[in-house]
Amino acid sequence: MTSRYESLMDVVRSRMTNRAFAPAEIPRAHVEMILGAARHAPSGANAQPWHFIVVTDEGAKAAIGQDDIQKQVKPLLSGPDELSIIDVMCFGPPLKPSYKRGKKWLDQIVSWDRFDPANAMTDAQINEWVKTTRHKVMYRDESRVD
Repeated sequence: MTSRYESLMDVVRSRMTNRAFAPAEIPRAHVEMILGAARHAPSGANAQPWHFIVVTDEGAKAAIGQDDIQKQVKPLLSGPDELSIIDVMCFGPPLKPSYKRGKKWLDQIVSWDRFDPANAMTDAQINEWVKTTRHKVMYRDESRVD
């Protein structure tokens, strides 16, 4: 089981977040492999209450970048009123090379048996981080991270 875990962790650790993608034709088989993995996600009572919309139209892709997804994108994709769009997943080759940002250590984010406030950030600390640090690490390439 350790080798399977290490194989999964290789994928998890090498995952990158990209906000701009190079023009590319993603093979349908690749999209179906990703959807095949997504459909195995856990759901309460195995209800599997999801429905995926694969958008291939370039005009629709450009429109999906708008802020109000329920008002702007849902009608574009003919989403029924009773359903909500809860996530948008984009994938493809990055427009620029990606880089990996550091992650917190487990002992910084885990409590055992009871919540331990020692490593938890207060609302004031989070607000201060957003005000003073977030802009230094968000949306920059590796050469510009302070």
